Amino acid sequence: MRAPREVLTLALATLTAGGLASCVASGHPLGTTGTVDVRVDLATPLFAADQVDASGKPSGPRQTPHATGITLSMTEDGQPAWGAYVDVRVDPPQALALASDPTEKTPSCTAANGSFRCTGTDHGFARLRVSSEGQWSGPASLLVTWGGNMPKAQPITILPAGLPQDATGFALLVGGLDQTKHVLATYEALACTMGPVPDDLGSAWRPGKIRARQATVTSSPSPTEPGALASAPVIVSALNAEGAVALQPDCSDRKPRLRVLLGATGQSPPFYLCFSDNGGALSFAVTSGQKALDPQPQMLVEPEPRLLRVRSLLTQVPVGLSPVELFEVSAYNADRVRIPLPVDLTMSDSSVLALDIGSTTLADASSPATVVHATPLSAGTAILHVSPLLFAMPDCVSPPVTVVPGMTGMGVINGCDPALTPVSAGGVTIQFPMDATVQQYSPACVTVHVGAKVTWEGSFMNHPLAPGPQGTLNNPILLTSTGLSATFTFPMTGSFGFQSAADPTMMQGAVFVVP
Repeated sequence: MRAPREVLTLALATLTAGGLASCVASGHPLGTTGTVDVRVDLATPLFAADQVDASGKPSGPRQTPHATGITLSMTEDGQPAWGAYVDVRVDPPQALALASDPTEKTPSCTAANGSFRCTGTDHGFARLRVSSEGQWSGPASLLVTWGGNMPKAQPITILPAGLPQDATGFALLVGGLDQTKHVLATYEALACTMGPVPDDLGSAWRPGKIRARQATVTSSPSPTEPGALASAPVIVSALNAEGAVALQPDCSDRKPRLRVLLGATGQSPPFYLCFSDNGGALSFAVTSGQKALDPQPQMLVEPEPRLLRVRSLLTQVPVGLSPVELFEVSAYNADRVRIPLPVDLTMSDSSVLALDIGSTTLADASSPATVVHATPLSAGTAILHVSPLLFAMPDCVSPPVTVVPGMTGMGVINGCDPALTPVSAGGVTIQFPMDATVQQYSPACVTVHVGAKVTWEGSFMNHPLAPGPQGTLNNPILLTSTGLSATFTFPMTGSFGFQSAADPTMMQGAVFVVP
C-alpha cells in the first residue's frame, strides 16, 4: 500500500501528462502568444441591400451572396486554444452585421456587453456569420483582436446591389421600333382649323392614348459572380420630360424612374417606355450596380400633331400671275408650338389653281411658317387640301380662293412685273422722300382691285408726280407738284405707270388694277 505522499505525487504527474491547459477555465482571453487564422467561406464579394424599410432593414428579394460564414482557428502555445476568446468587430461598423453561426447548437460567437466575442471550442475553432444588412458598399475589414496585439484584418468587399462590372450582355431590348429606333405619329388627335389657334389643345399625355413600347433588360452572368443575376436590381430612368417608364401598357402608372429585378436567367419582367404627344429625341438611362449602358438608349419620337391650320393669304387673285403665295400651313403640338410635319398637298380643281409642289414638310417654330404657292390658270374657285404624308385623313382644307380674269396681257412697265406683284386687299400708300434726296418709291409696284385708292406721300415740290410714260390710257394719276399727299382712285382695270418728273429714270413705278 502506497503512502499518502506517494499518491499525491502520482496524481500531480498524471495531471501534468494530461496537459495543464485542460485545467485552465473556459472563457479566458487568448494570450499574447496566441494566433488566430481567419478563413472566409466565400472568396467572392458580397452584395449590399437594394432597398431598406423604415427601420433600415433590407426589404424585398435579396441578391446573393449577401452573407458568408467565417471560421476562426485559434492556437495557444502551439495547441488548440480551447476556451480562449477573441473580440471581433467590423470597420466601418455600418458595412457588415456580425451574428452567431446558425448551424451551431451552442454558439461559439455571441454578442455580449457591447462587443462581439468568439470562444474557441475543444479544437480551437469558432464560427460566426457576417452579412450586408444595409445599402452601404465598398471595401470593409473584419478585425480580430486579442492579448493587446494589433488586430488581424480580413478584407471583405461589399458591392452595390446590381450587376458587377464584368457582367456581359447588358442591354435594353425595346419592341415595336424600326432599326433607327423611330416611334411614328398616329395622327389620331389631329384636328383642322382655318382660324386662330385655340388657347388650350389638351394634355400632352392623353389618357388611354399614350404611345408606349414594351421593353426588357437582359444580362449575361459575370465570370467572377456567376450567381449574381437573380434579383439584381436595374434602374431605368427617363431623361426627358416627354418620356416616362411604367409597368402598365396604358402608362397609367408612369413615372420618371422604374426599378425592375433580373431573373435567374438574366432577364427582367416586361415594362413599358412611354412617350408624350410632344415627342422629340428621348433618352433613357439604364443602370445596375456597377454597370451602365453607354451610350444611353435614345428613341426618336415623332411629335403627335394636335392642330393643322390651313389659311388663305388671298381670297381672290387674277388669271395670268406667276406662282403666287396663296396659303399658309402650320402644324401645332399640345403646347401650341409649331412643329415639323410631312404633308401631302392637293387642289380641289387644278385647272383653276396649280400647285408647284405635291408634298412638303411644314416648318417648325425656328423658321417662318410654310407658305404654299399656286399659279392661277383660269377663272373659278378652288380649295387647298392638306393631310399627313401618305395618310388620307384627316383632310384639312383652306378657305376658298377665287381666280378672276383681268391680268392676261399685262406686261412689265417701269420695271414692274404684274406676275411678281401681289394683290393688296385694300388701299395702298406709296412713300417717297420729303427732302430733295432722290430715292425710289416704296413700294414702287402695287396691284389693287378696281375701285381701290392709292395715296402718294412725300414732297411733290421736290419730286413732282407725273403719269406714264407707259400703261393703259385714261391714267387716273394726275400731274402733282405741290403738297405732301395726293390720293387717286382707280375705277377700271389696267396698268398705270407713274414717275417723278424731276428724276424719271431714278423714281418710277406702276399700279396694276385687277377686278
